Amino acid sequence: MKERFKMFKRGGGIYYARDTVTLGKQSLGTTDRVQAARLLAAKNQAVEQPSLNKGMAKVYLSAASPEFASRTWSDVMEKYVTSGAESSKARKERAFRSRPYVALHKLKLIDTSAEHLFAVLEHQKAGNSTHHYLRRLHNFALHLGWQPGPSSAGRSGWRRFG
Repeated sequence: MKERFKMFKRGGGIYYARDTVTLGKQSLGTTDRVQAARLLAAKNQAVEQPSLNKGMAKVYLSAASPEFASRTWSDVMEKYVTSGAESSKARKERAFRSRPYVALHKLKLIDTSAEHLFAVLEHQKAGNSTHHYLRRLHNFALHLGWQPGPSSAGRSGWRRFG
């Protein structure tokens, strides 16, 4: 199979990947040829075997933080409820006990897809409060580093919800 991404170097010695289909270019963020070659191989492998991508991501994330793979939305909810002013704790607890959030409680963060979050918003009992607390909850998980988020440079990664 023909490789989709090709490597090249620009001035300053930084390596880039060129997409042979879209002709787009993306920095590999390194001047080390060996590291650039590994990153390029990973990009090509991801295109060749898309079903393997999520499994590989779980393996790498679990190696970085063993508890990353086991955290659930209940963990985020408990931590979020204890943050902030004392007067708002009861309101947060009540919101997370409501019916739209039932499906999220046991769901692992790493297994969450957009459909899970949309299901909360589209629940028949969901209203403005549901949207408000779901957005806050998701952003809190990103803030804690419990969910993958945008890189520090802001070039890639998942976007904030809401």
